[in-house]
Amino acid sequence: MTKEDSTIDQNIFELADKYLSFYKLKGKIISSDEARKAVMKGRPCLCSFYLNGKEWNNFITFFSRNPKGILTMDILNKANNSSNNDSGGLSVVLTTIENNCLKFLNSWGNIWADKGFFRIEDEHVLYNIKFMDVFWYESNQIDESIGKYKNNYLEFIRQESNYLSDSNKNINEELKKKFECLK
Repeated sequence: MTKEDSTIDQNIFELADKYLSFYKLKGKIISSDEARKAVMKGRPCLCSFYLNGKEWNNFITFFSRNPKGILTMDILNKANNSSNNDSGGLSVVLTTIENNCLKFLNSWGNIWADKGFFRIEDEHVLYNIKFMDVFWYESNQIDESIGKYKNNYLEFIRQESNYLSDSNKNINEELKKKFECLK
């Protein structure tokens, strides 16, 4: 990962902190083992990763052909004839630890992959993935929010994801401003 990639991750998580604070939520960058533990305890983890053009082509092609498939490192790094030189990052939410994979919620909508979800074999597939634990202090929350989260975790995540998807224009504009100096 280049210095620019590291700056992108840092800025994405800084931006996440801004939006999390709106909901009186907190975020902390953690290891992949800590992310697994957090998700198993019912807390979502925001994740950020970066792919080069060839990897993006393989990522998108794989999930368009195999919506419920499990992406492996071999598939991601497979040679292809793509002339795509566009590299970039993506933020997703780690929602579930399954027996043989990690399941994420993407913000591309319900028509992408498995109704907006995708699976990878393990965190090593996206070798530069970073994790942020999302949590709150009960003293800062409204009882109604806590109840919604505890009663239906996945629906809560999907609703919040839809909100973030709708506000992607604002987030993308902020990211563009932060990265203009990098170009």
